[in-house]
Amino acid sequence: MTESVLAAREEMGGRELPAGVVRVFGDLRGRTDGDVLALCYRDDGTLVSVEDGGILRCWDSEQGRQLEATDLGEMESCWAFDPDGRLLASGSSTLSLWESVTGTLIGRLGDLPWIGCLLFNGDGSMIATGHDDGSVRVWDVASGKTIRTFREHSAEVCALAFGPQSQQLASASEDRTVILWDLDVSTSVRTLEGHTDRIDAIAWSPDGKTIASAGWDTSVRLWSPESGQLTALLNGQGECVHAVRFGPEPHQMVSGDSDCVVRLWEYSKLAVAAEFRGHKGAVRHLALRPDGRQIATGGSDRAIHWWDLNRQRSVVGDAAPQSEVRSMVLSPKGRVTTVHLEGCLGCWDFENGHQQNVLPSATAYVAVAASPKGQWATGELDGTIRIWDSLDATPRCQWIAHETAASVLAFDHVGNCLASSAGNDGMVKLWNPDTGASLGVIPSATRDCTIETLAFFPDRPWLAASGIDWLGREHSEGVVAVWDVERQQLIRTFDAGASRVAISADGSLVAAVTTFDSIMIWKTDDGELITEIAGLELAVHSIAFDPSGQHLAFGGDDGGLRICETSNWNVIATFDLETSLKDLAFTPDGQHILTGNGNSTAYLVEIGNLSAP
Repeated sequence: MTESVLAAREEMGGRELPAGVVRVFGDLRGRTDGDVLALCYRDDGTLVSVEDGGILRCWDSEQGRQLEATDLGEMESCWAFDPDGRLLASGSSTLSLWESVTGTLIGRLGDLPWIGCLLFNGDGSMIATGHDDGSVRVWDVASGKTIRTFREHSAEVCALAFGPQSQQLASASEDRTVILWDLDVSTSVRTLEGHTDRIDAIAWSPDGKTIASAGWDTSVRLWSPESGQLTALLNGQGECVHAVRFGPEPHQMVSGDSDCVVRLWEYSKLAVAAEFRGHKGAVRHLALRPDGRQIATGGSDRAIHWWDLNRQRSVVGDAAPQSEVRSMVLSPKGRVTTVHLEGCLGCWDFENGHQQNVLPSATAYVAVAASPKGQWATGELDGTIRIWDSLDATPRCQWIAHETAASVLAFDHVGNCLASSAGNDGMVKLWNPDTGASLGVIPSATRDCTIETLAFFPDRPWLAASGIDWLGREHSEGVVAVWDVERQQLIRTFDAGASRVAISADGSLVAAVTTFDSIMIWKTDDGELITEIAGLELAVHSIAFDPSGQHLAFGGDDGGLRICETSNWNVIATFDLETSLKDLAFTPDGQHILTGNGNSTAYLVEIGNLSAP
């Protein structure tokens, strides 16, 4: 196995590389395919997780790499591990018990009120379930029988916490109350009132002297279970609190919030001791490692993070971008640059796949283009365009190009002209990339259709603009228009609403992805439609010609990278990349394809010499 493939497997976070992938630009350590629904450390320090879609994963907690994955085949949204991570329970209108090492279903109980939360007790002998009818049930794990049923909440039960000795149970509800239950006598002990909105999280301290509750009113409240009195009110998050957990040290607590921040509290001082930032979505689940040195967090951004509580930093290092790739380019300087849905740029070394930089923006990057001269252009949500000689430095120049997002960019074949569009106004603006000076405006480049893509011809000063009429006006599908940018004169139009357009290496062919999920190819000179690749039955997002003009590649939502011959337009090779393909480009040697992916990475796919006998 080559060194580059070994490195690519590292970036995959322990997952197997899809066939053909020889390099990965990105980092899938801790990445899941669905929202994280449960977390638990095992005694050996490994972490187990369950995500939306019923995928059970085991992780190396020091490296963040996946050790194994099992598809449980369940779509339930409520899961919980027993304390040592060996058993797993899931709930909906049924309660199911699983063996988490093998993923084997042990048993199932049906015909229950909808389960919104569930929890094992400290020794794993009982399971408590909270239901949408306000009831709480306690089950014996060994027999599967109900031990207790409590009915005092007036709305859905959202969270549960056992006392340290499992003699009491706390339940939190959408009715804004916490009720403490005595399991020995099957009655409520007291009700804790004070929250002003739904309570999403509850925890009982290891010494049994404090209960923490939190939820949609942005507060974390601390209570004495003995007296029922409020002992502390922790504010300042400004967002919903979805998870709380007491830490390994006295008066230490961790919270996970909808503002994507994990907070470590020293609650005796009513102060935040540390904030952990890295999530891109709400933090809904927390797990504490048995030795107390580490916490794991997960939630709605399909990512697990590991945090060192002593050093107060991430265990696995700086995170790469976590959202899907909107577009990407390979520059002559050997950099792969990706634009992500979260608004940042990822910069990678093409030769080894190492991350060089992650460039945030005050408003969010939405587009990038690479010049033949080695420059980059970036477009931002506020309409700003920046020109960079190096993405590690300050921009050469910048200007406000559009009133809305500068969402489409393209350099001409020599790098002397930059075309930009905000898309929805149908206008293309032309710029001198060295100075930012205007070179002209094409006011209605696509008959007032929303501009989706711009592509310069490789051999002449022509620009293709693809547009879609999303409002269903006169041209209900849209148009691909070819312009001479020097004379600002319309050369030719092709009637097809197109989300992507590609020009062959000699400029003789124009290919476009249509709104009907087909690919149409025309001759540039006379506009003749050569063929339409139809019946694809998938949303195609990306298309590109190879440097020889002998092949056309395209990809979309099903993860299949398809390559067809331009002599007969038959598909001759398919690579299953196991993630949606948002953008693609051939390398200059034509032996590889670079893909921008829905899983936040870019792949380098080795296709070899497809023309060889």
